Amino acid sequence: MSARARFVSALGAGVAACALVGCHRTEPPAPTPPVAEWQLLASELPAALLSVSGRSASDVYTVGADKGPGPVVLHFDGAKWAELHTGQKGDLWWVQALPSGPVLMAGAGGTVLRYDGKTFARMATPGAGKQTVYGVWGTSGESFYAVGNADGKNGFVWHFHDGAFENETLPSDLPKTATGDAPGFFKVFGAGDDVWVVGAAGAILHRKGASPFAVVPTTTKETLFTVHGAASGSGTRLLAVGGTGNGVIFEGTGAAFHDASPPAAGLLQGVFASDRGDWASGERAMVYTRPPGAGAFVAVDHGLELPAASSLHSIFVDASGGVWAAGGNVLTSALDGGMLVHYGARVPTVVIDDEPPAK
Repeated sequence: MSARARFVSALGAGVAACALVGCHRTEPPAPTPPVAEWQLLASELPAALLSVSGRSASDVYTVGADKGPGPVVLHFDGAKWAELHTGQKGDLWWVQALPSGPVLMAGAGGTVLRYDGKTFARMATPGAGKQTVYGVWGTSGESFYAVGNADGKNGFVWHFHDGAFENETLPSDLPKTATGDAPGFFKVFGAGDDVWVVGAAGAILHRKGASPFAVVPTTTKETLFTVHGAASGSGTRLLAVGGTGNGVIFEGTGAAFHDASPPAAGLLQGVFASDRGDWASGERAMVYTRPPGAGAFVAVDHGLELPAASSLHSIFVDASGGVWAAGGNVLTSALDGGMLVHYGARVPTVVIDDEPPAK
């Protein structure tokens, strides 16, 4: 009998045996999903990290203070971290990675930068040297807002559209600070053509479309540092955080806000609302969370050993549910001790090249 005939005969015998006693194919085991855990990605960096944003879990930016060589800017591409050199001077306080556009960065000296993935461009702004841009938000690189103040007061709102910045007119009934000054502004957020700005003295401003900004009444005089929102059945669900001695969270749909603060919380600086859950961060490197738009905020036991004097200034949730929080010694003018924490599947830690940028 030929080799081929013997193979066919054996195959037929095997089929017959399976018909009599039954044969079961062994399926490969299902892949084990990655375990979500808290990680300390960076600690005690020379410069504090002040903001974190991204387009996905594999496209994340964090920016921070300038301790001499220029502001720290780090990018994660899903495999490794890279340090980017802006060619500029001054602290960067905020970053927004636009989903289908450039990365916007803003900071000291009235600075707004656009990064296209290759080069940084400093935009012409109405700002003066004493003005700091603390927040940026937009729908595209051709339409976005920048907000800030000079020495914590006299806030401004700039709107970039039609190729240039416009200095927006502010309401005449702005709340006043304890010293009688107009409040400084710190962050801006929008949904479509609805835009909200928050700042000192419990200030919340809102505009719809091309209508002028108007004051939204609040029940607090605490400084509100950050505002963020998520879509809900009744519109946009907004969260604004801040405080002085104690942290506060105010929640609303735009027309009115109510207090949703965790008990005994320290100063809160970062907030992010999403359909995967709401998150807040702040003093003593504390993190708070709750299910999306429901229940009370509770403290998270992340188990990380972080300096008690540090604060997590910014928090961001990527589309896969990964949580990123950036901070450091940001409650003093030192702006050092940078740190970055992450919750989700493990990612590489930050490694910064000590080589100076090429000239």
